[in-house]
Amino acid sequence: MTRQVRARVNWTQTAPLRRLEFVLRPFTTAGWDADMISAELHSWMLTWRPARPAEYIRAQLAKRAAVEHQAAQLEAAEGWNEDEASGTLRVSRPALVADVLTGVAQGMAAYSAHQAANGLDNLLDDDDASATASAPRCGDGPERRSDRDFHRGDDSLRPVRKSAGCCLLR
Repeated sequence: MTRQVRARVNWTQTAPLRRLEFVLRPFTTAGWDADMISAELHSWMLTWRPARPAEYIRAQLAKRAAVEHQAAQLEAAEGWNEDEASGTLRVSRPALVADVLTGVAQGMAAYSAHQAANGLDNLLDDDDASATASAPRCGDGPERRSDRDFHRGDDSLRPVRKSAGCCLLR
């Protein structure tokens, strides 16, 4: 199997077969075949040829193992438990959660009222069709109704910034 990998991945062809077999052992013990190992090595997208390919592979696998180990340590330190996280929500102070949710609902209502007061609640209603049809378009000139106007194109309405009489689509 190592011979097949070495033949398929051009930058490994200078590596001694036994050394390459040794560094590829984590893949082979995991049950990977030559196609999977070759695809993995190709996915590293090397645009250069390492002087010692086996050592390069060993170093890359060591880096990956260190990153995975560090991630596992962080999850353990945070006390992450997948079963507990995917279970039902249990809180020690239900009244606090209810107060927070009530505050969020009040804030959303105030925000919606503010948007409606500024005429930004629903721009696609028939009531607002005349206002949106008269909105300045790109090339209309330097006159500006506000810093933030709307541009109609391809049957969609999207906000744009007006600068020096021309739309800057973002």
